[in-house]
Amino acid sequence: MTTAIKTPPKHGERRCYLAGCRLPECRRANYHYMCRYRLDRARNQNRRVDSAPVVEHVRSLVDSGWSRSQIATAATCSERSVISLYHGYYATIRADLAARILAAQPRIDIVKGKSYVDATGTIRRVRALIAIGHPVARIAAAIGVHRTPLGKLITHGSERVTAQLARDVAGLYKRWAGQPGNNVRARNRAVAEGWHGPLAWDAIDDPNCRPDETVTELGFRERAVLRREEIIHFAWHGDTPEQIHARLHGEVSISTIRQIVQDWRTGQKRQRPNRVRPERQQKELAA
Repeated sequence: MTTAIKTPPKHGERRCYLAGCRLPECRRANYHYMCRYRLDRARNQNRRVDSAPVVEHVRSLVDSGWSRSQIATAATCSERSVISLYHGYYATIRADLAARILAAQPRIDIVKGKSYVDATGTIRRVRALIAIGHPVARIAAAIGVHRTPLGKLITHGSERVTAQLARDVAGLYKRWAGQPGNNVRARNRAVAEGWHGPLAWDAIDDPNCRPDETVTELGFRERAVLRREEIIHFAWHGDTPEQIHARLHGEVSISTIRQIVQDWRTGQKRQRPNRVRPERQQKELAA
């Protein structure tokens, strides 16, 4: 068992008063504590609560792969308190400490990269990016992993993934969720699998959250309008077509970007000829 190292009390803390110090600041700290204690008693508010729900929560976190130190960091308490709760040493616990521990869900940004975290959010993010036109191969290349294990993850699912993978996918999702891709095959796969895009999720990391079935992703024309507005926005800030092409990660051809920038500068939009396929033209003539 890990032995907690207690820090010595400082002047101005009630611990220092209980240790026998009677300096004005220590007496004041004890006075304020007792005032709050009497007020809580008058309001019938217990300062200590049953520890059973907290013990169950700590044990469930440990069973899911979290260490005691990670739980303590997330709950802003000592590791010794977490260990004592895990072993059921306390029948009651301070109400404020109980609230912090019950609300503690260790985040991926405070744990080690090799630690395991819940895979729900990671799987949903990758599937959402596929739903808006980003293929698995491109997603895997962007986060520096091989496409095969990533493909197996989103196809067969998993309960846990490493915190490093979860962080990498979350960072990529933050950058790409508002930038639809142009891979039609990826979109068709998402439709066939029943995967939903970013707009359908309210709390993507919550296993109990369900996607909004009424939300549909932007179509080709809507995406084209947004892309045009985005290109004009970059051009207005002085970016060259080459710089805009780099910003958009090559998703729009350089010739299209140049044409849009030219249309914006001249104020005249190029009229594209209405091309009719030969087979369609023959059908129209035969009719």
